Amino acid sequence: MKLVFGIGLQPMAKVKKTTGSRVSTARRVEDVVGDLDAILQSEGKEALLGRFSYSVDDQRREALIPRPCL
Repeated sequence: MKLVFGIGLQPMAKVKKTTGSRVSTARRVEDVVGDLDAILQSEGKEALLGRFSYSVDDQRREALIPRPCL
């Protein structure tokens, strides 16, 4: 994942630190969900983002907040 993700970001990165920051964020997400590439391929982006969403309704039901990636 690191190699492909880093190459994909290089053209968008104005500063080298930006690319490193995005790779670091992806690694934190992988620590929580596992192989990011495999999950994106099998479930898609929306399903992955849904794992980390927390709505007002969730708050009203006092649902647990999804595990943070920080």
